[in-house]
Amino acid sequence: MRKKLAALEGAEDALAFASGMGAISAAILADVQAGSHVVWVESPYSWTKMLLQDYLPRFGVSTAFESLV
Repeated sequence: MRKKLAALEGAEDALAFASGMGAISAAILADVQAGSHVVWVESPYSWTKMLLQDYLPRFGVSTAFESLV
């Protein structure tokens, strides 16, 4: 499936996820490491907020929620 999706998009490869939260988690976890700081919108999707607020700090990643207004 990945190769077919990539071919449709004219890309070298593609990723597919069973849920939006899977995609969000993969994107965040691919870019952070211990000592990273993530700034996020004040009211993200509830499971995203749980990932950022409850789980990432366990791995040394700090987070801040900021208002867009």
